This record gives sequence, structure tokens and C-alpha cells, in this order.
Amino acid sequence: MASRVGQRDGECWVSRFSGPLINSHICPKRMGDDLARIIYTTFTSTAHSPNLSIYDEVCGPNLSSSLDPFFDSHSLGSGD
Repeated sequence: MASRVGQRDGECWVSRFSGPLINSHICPKRMGDDLARIIYTTFTSTAHSPNLSIYDEVCGPNLSSSLDPFFDSHSLGSGD
């Protein structure tokens, strides 16, 4: 999945920086598909596929290596 996402984006979703990039996930893989579907539904205006999986490309944003730690700690955009 990581290589497909890298080819899809080629830049950070937030800063548009082109490298180095980290393929992140909208939620930890251990949290599973149900949480991925809830997050997808909450933050998009489109219906998800009934088969949406945490391993689908749409669940993996590319982030710059400087922003990924903030995303992982849930503090990206929090203003803290």
C-alpha cells in the first residue's frame, strides 16, 4: 500500500512538501476497519465502500517527516 500511496500523492497532504514523506494511517491498524469507517464517514462528505479497510489507500495520507509525529500524537492542528 505504501508505494501506491506514494505514487498517488508524491507530496505531503498538509504542506505539499515533496520529501521525505511518511505514509501514515488515519488510525492505528490495531483499531481495525470499523474505526477507519467511522473516521472516513466523519471527515468526508462521501459514503464509504462497505468493504473499506484500514489497509485501503484512502486511509493512508502521505505526510512530511516533520509533520507525521504531530499526526501520530493527535496534535496536528490542535493549536496546542
